[in-house]
Amino acid sequence: MPPRILLPLRSAPSFSRESPQLVRVLDRIRFELDSNESMAEFCWFAREYPRVYRHHFGHAEHRLRSIYERYQTAHEYFSRELLKADPNCFSMATSNLETLVTYWDFEAFLNAIGAALDVLARLVGTAFKEQTPPSFSKLCKKHNLDGCIAILRAAQDRWVSRMKDYRDCFVHYTCVDTMLTFECNEYSSGFEVRCRLPNNPNVRDIMGFKFARRLDVLRYACSTYKNLLALDRAIASQIFKDYQSGTFPKRTSNLFFLGTRMHTEASKKPIAGSAGTASQ
Repeated sequence: MPPRILLPLRSAPSFSRESPQLVRVLDRIRFELDSNESMAEFCWFAREYPRVYRHHFGHAEHRLRSIYERYQTAHEYFSRELLKADPNCFSMATSNLETLVTYWDFEAFLNAIGAALDVLARLVGTAFKEQTPPSFSKLCKKHNLDGCIAILRAAQDRWVSRMKDYRDCFVHYTCVDTMLTFECNEYSSGFEVRCRLPNNPNVRDIMGFKFARRLDVLRYACSTYKNLLALDRAIASQIFKDYQSGTFPKRTSNLFFLGTRMHTEASKKPIAGSAGTASQ
């Protein structure tokens, strides 16, 4: 009987040691505008909020690294188990803390991507005179605006909406399964290690999920990260092009305070019998 083949993992994601390109472009712009007193607030904003963006960007990279390392550990485990397995074995699985952490990292990865996109929207807002929403989804609805927002809308259609479907499903409704596993299944080309993902996250129920071979945690996370990199480059390129043509930035004041979140008086009232209230 020919030896059974364990397919290699996909190549590790390539992480740059440099800041995201948009951070570097805004740094260059603010350095050139620093001597212009009328640009003081913009320059301060262009120093601070790109670093908030970088914070979430780096968080996503950290989670993806963690996912990849756990896939490596699972791959090594299954390579040993295949040597000992019955010749008729065509599927194996393992469920342990490492598996749970892989899915937890994936959920955190999706949240980090979403946070980076919202801060990106706030940075893009400086390209327009009017006040714009500090939310990726709401900014994409501004159909009267073009330029950078057209790039955001294209990304929303291509991959962001799908990513948010997964995030909302796992955060608000359900996890992938009640018994999360690393699987090693045999296909025509060999055995493959994977953590499965549903291809219909909007069903929002474990019992309704459907799965396909070509969709798993690592494959999807790598694809999403590459899409984020492409979006970062596209927005950075557009902003620098607009800056060179003298049309960026357009909004240079009232950039920091979005308004304080206030709770209603009803929500502040203590519940009878709770701590800090007199209960008879």
